[in-house]
Amino acid sequence: MLEYIDVVYDEDYLEHIYIMGDGASWIKSGVDVLGAKCHFVLDKFHLNQAIMRAIGHLGDSVSDARKAIYDGIRSEDKKQSIQSLT
Repeated sequence: MLEYIDVVYDEDYLEHIYIMGDGASWIKSGVDVLGAKCHFVLDKFHLNQAIMRAIGHLGDSVSDARKAIYDGIRSEDKKQSIQSLT
């Protein structure tokens, strides 16, 4: 992957490199290999799975909680979004 990035992109202009996956250790190890610009991000399927595990006990409120969480994820002001959930 490092060779591919080096060939295809001008690394001086890259601000961030994202590795998406399910959080398995072998995927996360790529963050260490690719360096400080690299960040791990859960893919959409596993993000939704984690959110549903966290809020599944809310019963009738699951839909509202999921909407609030996704609104927060999409929000420009992440700090404010987190405060509104607490």
